[in-house]
Amino acid sequence: MKLLKSVTAMLLALCMLLPLSSCAMLANDGSSDNGDDVVNEGNNSSGNNNSSVSNNSSDNSADTDNSYVNSDITGGVYTEDNGGVRYTNDDIDATVLFDGNWYVADMTELAGMINLTVDTSSGQSSSDIAKLMRESNTFFDLYTLSSDSTRSINITYEKLNAIYGAILSEEGYIDASLENLDASLASSGFSDIVKSKTTQMFAGKERAAIELEASLNGGKVYEKLVCIKSGSYMVCVTFATYNENNTDELIAMFTAK
Repeated sequence: MKLLKSVTAMLLALCMLLPLSSCAMLANDGSSDNGDDVVNEGNNSSGNNNSSVSNNSSDNSADTDNSYVNSDITGGVYTEDNGGVRYTNDDIDATVLFDGNWYVADMTELAGMINLTVDTSSGQSSSDIAKLMRESNTFFDLYTLSSDSTRSINITYEKLNAIYGAILSEEGYIDASLENLDASLASSGFSDIVKSKTTQMFAGKERAAIELEASLNGGKVYEKLVCIKSGSYMVCVTFATYNENNTDELIAMFTAK
């Protein structure tokens, strides 16, 4: 159990490092709100967990009113599907079904990942929390973890400033991230870092991507990060696996809308 918790924390830390490595140059005010909270282990087939950190709502069904206020983006929508959770996102033109072998973080947990305090006693809905998150320059739209805690998929949004929002390409964003990536990973305990800029077919389209492997605590971590520009945001889809490189299998889970 201790190893699983360690792997879970490590995968989340790695998911957060890659998109945030370019924040100093790209964010509106040169900063980002980033936290260290990790989702609880387990399965969340309804899109709302049953831990002490959860939405205080009389309706435990998936909240489908999860659209973004910002006109540049629409964001992800969570719905129940055959006992699992389906995530559909118009910004990246993709959908994916997480079955009972996956834990899907709810909106309260996603807010905690950027250190956003949520008053669960006020009866806030998932859409209310999502609106609060979007006031941050960087926020999570999805975090999900396999039941054995060795695979994770994460989607983050990063707000670009007016200049970069107009001219920065997906490839340019990756170039900016690569410049700071080694230092970010090394400061978090990663070593033997091998990274490369590449392209990746994602939901039927070729996208700019980063491929990475690194060592941590005697194990190997493999990751692919796909970048998709949507309006004035860069959407980063991160696939991470521990000890075995199964990132292509995770990417294949996503299909075009």
